[in-house]
Amino acid sequence: MTDPTEIWTRLDHAHDADDSETLKSLLTLVPRAEWDSLIVSAVCTGAVNCVRAYVAAGMDPAQDYEGGTLISYAAGFESPEMVRTLLELGTPLTGVILVAAAHSGSVPMVKLLLEEGVDPDQGNPGFPTALGTARAFGHHEMEQLLLKHGATIEVAPSDR
Repeated sequence: MTDPTEIWTRLDHAHDADDSETLKSLLTLVPRAEWDSLIVSAVCTGAVNCVRAYVAAGMDPAQDYEGGTLISYAAGFESPEMVRTLLELGTPLTGVILVAAAHSGSVPMVKLLLEEGVDPDQGNPGFPTALGTARAFGHHEMEQLLLKHGATIEVAPSDR
């Protein structure tokens, strides 16, 4: 099989089915430089077994891929199982993971992250924190949850 379109189609199907065995056989046909977009796709699809296969093949679950961390993508796509998997694989709770979860509107995801110890006031300087995001989108239950866990600011200060 040398048709790149067919390879990518089969990779998409492997992610959709969370079929790590098919994925492993296809990865030998794809240049390593293209794996970054593949692991992001697997995370966003919720393909836990495929993500484990990528990590076993040498990909770093803590690295930034395509402009974000894998755990932030998982939080934004409301995938608690993926977040737990990434934590098991050694991914740190860094970046704006809580903001991504707040933006998605997922109260269970925000609760999970707070229980895992994410700073309730984390955020990029000058941009909304999870509390600011929850208020902006009218997520009142989430706002109360964040306040209960100590959130105090709506926009991350630039000197933080």
